[in-house]
Amino acid sequence: MDEQKEPLSLNNGPNMLSCPNCSFPIRSEDNTCMYCNEPLRPTGWRLYYFYCKRYLQQLQWRRRVKNRAGRRKQSPKTNQYVKYFALLGVGVVLTLIGGYMLVISVLSNDFSQGVISLLFLFYGIYTLKTLLFRR
Repeated sequence: MDEQKEPLSLNNGPNMLSCPNCSFPIRSEDNTCMYCNEPLRPTGWRLYYFYCKRYLQQLQWRRRVKNRAGRRKQSPKTNQYVKYFALLGVGVVLTLIGGYMLVISVLSNDFSQGVISLLFLFYGIYTLKTLLFRR
């Protein structure tokens, strides 16, 4: 009978191999990939193709890592301005809605709408105070 091979753990570290065609995890003793049936030990022109493909994959990976690291360092000031104006807009809108609802509640003698309007006013003024008097 054909003996069962041990399954490959993904946490093998440096002993882990991958198929050059599809990057499927493989064992070191396998001759073909279990996923795409590609021969794992290329010979002739496939050997050079394999090395060139692996080199290009490494270059792409390095470029992606470099771009990702460069994006983190780009202009944090633009994010600050966007957050500042968004919070300023929220504060102004909450204050205006709260003031309008307070006037309507006073005119209609509605207690529950008055409480809700005071909450809107409180949150709007608190947001504006936080933005304007920040240290």
